[in-house]
Amino acid sequence: EFAPNIHVVPNGAERFGNFPVGAVPESLRGIRGPIAGYVGNLRDRIDWMLLHQVVVAMPDVSFVFYGPSSDNPNADSLAKHPNVHMLGIVPYAELHHHLRAFDVGLVPHLSNRLTERMNPLKVYNYYAAGLPIVSSDISNLADLGSALRTASDAEGFVRAVRASLVSPPDTASYEWRRTMDSIAWDSRVANILTVMDRSLRGAVRKSA
Repeated sequence: EFAPNIHVVPNGAERFGNFPVGAVPESLRGIRGPIAGYVGNLRDRIDWMLLHQVVVAMPDVSFVFYGPSSDNPNADSLAKHPNVHMLGIVPYAELHHHLRAFDVGLVPHLSNRLTERMNPLKVYNYYAAGLPIVSSDISNLADLGSALRTASDAEGFVRAVRASLVSPPDTASYEWRRTMDSIAWDSRVANILTVMDRSLRGAVRKSA
C-alpha cells in the first residue's frame, strides 16, 4: 500500500552455451555416474530427512553437494552415506563446468516461510546447463516445462530422479530455447530497462 508501483523481476540464468567447454573438474573425476547434484547453501532450507531417504533408496546414483557445510551436523550425517559427496564451495565463475558434469539438478528444499519467499537461482542455472531438475513441491518455482519435476515426498522424489535420468531436456528443441530466451539475464535486464524507461517517461510528463 505504501509503494504500489512495484515490478518484480525474478532471478535469471546465465547462457552457459556461450561459455567455453572445459574438462570435468578434478573433484568429480573419481565419482561414478549418474550424478544428482546440488549447488547452494546447505543450511536451514534443506530437507535433510528427505535426502537421507532418497540417497538410501538410490545407491546406484552419486549425490554431489557443493556449498558451505563444514559446520552443519546434518550435512556431516548425510555425508556418511557412501554415495554422498560433500565437495565444498565452488567459485561462481567455474560453476558451469561442474553443472555440465551433473545428470540431474536437485532442489531438496523444505516448504516453510523461508522457502515460500525464495526464487531459487539454482533452478535457472540448472536449466541453462541443460539439466533435468527435480525439486520439492515448493513455492515460486519458474515455469520450466518438462525440464522440471516436483515431488511431495521421498518416494515421489526418487521416481522423479529416475525419470529425469532417462529423459533429459532436448536443448535443441524450440520449447527449451524459447524458455531459455525468456529467463536469460539479458532478457531480465531488458525487462528492467523497459520498466525504468516507462517510469522515467511518466515522471517527465508529470513534471512538465
